[in-house]
Amino acid sequence: MHSLLILAFFALCAYFYNDGLKNPHKYKPITFDGDLFPIAAIIDEPNADFHVATAVVDTLLIDDCVDALKALGIKCSRKEVEAKIISEDIETVQDFITIYFKKKP
Repeated sequence: MHSLLILAFFALCAYFYNDGLKNPHKYKPITFDGDLFPIAAIIDEPNADFHVATAVVDTLLIDDCVDALKALGIKCSRKEVEAKIISEDIETVQDFITIYFKKKP
């Protein structure tokens, strides 16, 4: 059985090789003048519209703070919590709760 598969493979190889020799216009010629995507060839110019994040906030901290406020029965959005964490430079949920409930003068 294996010999029959090997024989069929070589027969197909011979057929396509012969077809390529008889009909060269059907196939694209192979050129080795360079790679399609050479390594490190794409160089981007500095882009003025490129946005750099000013603060990196831990998403788990934001989720925990939102969950803590919901557990206390306070409705607020994730964006509000994230803005408060960034503006006050908060690192723990306890700090967030104490700052959130401070009375404003």
